[in-house]
Amino acid sequence: MTKIIGTTIKEKRHIIIIGAGFASSGEIQSYLSHVVDHFDLAHHIEFKTTVTRSAWSEQESKWLLNTECNGIVNKVRKADVLINAAGILNHYRYPDIPGLDSYRGRLIHTADWDHSVDLAGKRVSVIGAGASAVQVIPQIQPLVKELSVYIRTPSWITSLPDSFEGVDNNPDNPPDYIQRCKSLESYYNKLFPVFYRDSNTQTQKREELELWMRERIADPSLRKNLIPNYELGCRRISPGEPFLQALQKPNVTCVFSPILTYQPEGLETHDGIGISDVIIAATGFDTSFRPRFPLLGRNGVDLRDLWKDDPISYMGLGCAEFPNYLSMLGPNCPVANGSLIGSLEAMADFFVRLLKRVDSFDVATFMPDKGAQEDFNLQVEEFMKGAVWTGNCTSWYKRGKGGRITAVWPGSSLHYREVLEQDRWEDWNWTYRGRRYGIWGKGESAVEKAGGDHSHYLEHGPLLQMSSLA
Repeated sequence: MTKIIGTTIKEKRHIIIIGAGFASSGEIQSYLSHVVDHFDLAHHIEFKTTVTRSAWSEQESKWLLNTECNGIVNKVRKADVLINAAGILNHYRYPDIPGLDSYRGRLIHTADWDHSVDLAGKRVSVIGAGASAVQVIPQIQPLVKELSVYIRTPSWITSLPDSFEGVDNNPDNPPDYIQRCKSLESYYNKLFPVFYRDSNTQTQKREELELWMRERIADPSLRKNLIPNYELGCRRISPGEPFLQALQKPNVTCVFSPILTYQPEGLETHDGIGISDVIIAATGFDTSFRPRFPLLGRNGVDLRDLWKDDPISYMGLGCAEFPNYLSMLGPNCPVANGSLIGSLEAMADFFVRLLKRVDSFDVATFMPDKGAQEDFNLQVEEFMKGAVWTGNCTSWYKRGKGGRITAVWPGSSLHYREVLEQDRWEDWNWTYRGRRYGIWGKGESAVEKAGGDHSHYLEHGPLLQMSSLA
C-alpha cells in the first residue's frame, strides 16, 4: 500500500498498453487523483494503512477497527458506520494446480506484473483465455519466441463498439463530450435483453457473433475449440479481435488439454510437458466477496466464515446481523448487467441518503431485516432461472460451473438504479439512541426558522375558468 490515490489501480501492475478509446490504468489513476485534489479529500485519507481486524461492539454501537501502518500497530479506531469499499477484482489468485514449487522458471500473474522480466526471445506459457488473457496476449505475442496458451473454457470475443465518429472526445467541449458518454452508456444499457436465455435478442446476437468469430478464425480445428457452445453472456464477453489474431500467429500454440501439474520445465497435460521459461497466470481474482480481514458482526460471527460457501446479502448493500455495515459491490451487485459506473453512483447516493436518515433521527443501529434479505435472494433465484448466467459455462458469477449466482443483479443496471431510488426503509431494522422524533424540536418548519415564503404551497398553475362552469 503506497501513498497513491486509487490503490486498486496501483495494485494491478499490468503490461497492457491500452489502445485508442480505452483509458489506461495510469490515466484512471490520474483522474482519481484529480478528483481528490479538486474536492480537497486527501486530508480525509489515511495512506499506507491496512485494516487488520474489525469487530462490532454491541455495548458502544460502534465498529472497532485495528489497523497497521508500515508494520506498526495503531490504536483501535472507532466508527459509527463501516463501509467496505474494497471491491472484488483486486485480490488476484493463482490457479489451483499441484506442483508449483517444482517449477524452475518465472511465474507471473497478469495483475501483479513483474517489469524486470524480459520476455524477448523467451518460451512463454499463458494460463487462461478470459478478459486478462484477451488483453495481455496481443501485447506479448510479437516479443516472445514461443507462446503456448492453455485454454480450459473459450470466451465469446466481440469487436469494439462503434467509434462514434463525429462526436467530440474532448472533455473541454462539455456538450459533445457528454453526448459521447451518453452514447456509450446507452449502447451498453441497450444490450441487456441478450441476457434473457430464450430471448430473440440472445438468439440473434449469438448467431451474429458466432459468424463474426468464424470469419476471423481460419483453422477449422481452432475454430471448433475457440467458439463457445454456451449462451452468449453466460460468462464475461470480451472485445478482442487482436486476441484472435494473435492466437493464429506462427509462434503461438493453443493447448486445450487440461493442465495436470507443474513440472520443473513447465506445464504437464495429457499431451506431454510444455517447456516454458516464463508462465503467466491470467487467472483472475478471488471473487468470493469475503473480506480480506476478520469482520465480526453480532455474536462474533465472522463474515468470512458466513460467506465461505454461499455469500448472501441484501441487494449487495448490507447483511443481516451486521449492524451499521454497508458494502460497495457486495453479492448480487450489477457487475454484468450493463454499465457499472452508474450503479456505483447509485450505491453512493443511497448510502448518503441512509446516513442522512441516521443523523436526522438519532439512529443507533441499522441493518437489513433478515426476512427482507431472504426474500431478495428468493427473487434472485427466480429471476436467474431464465437468465444466461445459469447456462452451461464455468463462470465466477456462479463460483464455478453449477453454483448459485452470487455476482449478478436480477435485472438491468437501469432497473438497479430505479430500485435503489425507492428507499425501502421498511426493509431495514432500526434502533434509536433517544427519541426518534426529537429532531422535530419545537415543531417549526424550515421556513419559519429561516424565513421565506409562508404560503409556498400555493403554486402558479393553470387556473380553473369559473365562467366555463356556468
